[in-house]
Amino acid sequence: MSRKMSTHCLAVVSLLSCALSARAEFLSISAVTFAQRDMVAARTFYEALGMECTYGCDDAANFTTFGHATSPGAVNLYASAPRPRPWARSVVDAVFGVSAVEAVLGPAPAPEARQWGRAIFYVDDVDKAYALATKNGLRPEQEPQDAPWGERYFAILDPARNELSIAAPLSRGAGAAAA
Repeated sequence: MSRKMSTHCLAVVSLLSCALSARAEFLSISAVTFAQRDMVAARTFYEALGMECTYGCDDAANFTTFGHATSPGAVNLYASAPRPRPWARSVVDAVFGVSAVEAVLGPAPAPEARQWGRAIFYVDDVDKAYALATKNGLRPEQEPQDAPWGERYFAILDPARNELSIAAPLSRGAGAAAA
C-alpha cells in the first residue's frame, strides 16, 4: 500500500471512529419533576419561594408547572398516590396477609424517611431569595453560606421533603465581596 493510500485510510478510519463515538452535549436541565402528596401545600411552598405558577395553578390540579418550557429551570409537580393509612394497612394485612400487601406496596415507610437527592437552582441573589423564603414563612435548613466549591447557597426542603439548593456562583451571588 502506498504512503498516500495509507494516510488516506488512517484519515477515513479516524473520521469513522470519531463519528461513531460522537455524543450529544448536554447543555442544561430544562425542568425537574417532583412527586407530591399534597399539591396545595406544594404549590403554596413554591409560590412562597418566589416561583411563578404557569400551569395547573388551581387547587384541583394534579400536575403543576412553575416556570416556562422555553427557559431552563422549570419545576413540575405531580400528585402521587398516597400510601394507605396505617389503620387501612392493618385491615388489608388482616384480610389478605402481610406478604400480599408488602409485595404490592413494599414495606411501610418510616415517618420521616426520604430518599436523598437534590435539585440545585441558580438565582441572581441568594440572600434575596432567602429573605423572601423566610418572609413568607418557609424554614430553610440553614442561612446562606459561601461554599468552598465557589457557590453561595442555602438548602430548603419542600413539603414532600425534596431538597432544594438555592445557589449562585460566588462571583454573582450576594456575599461574594465578603469571601
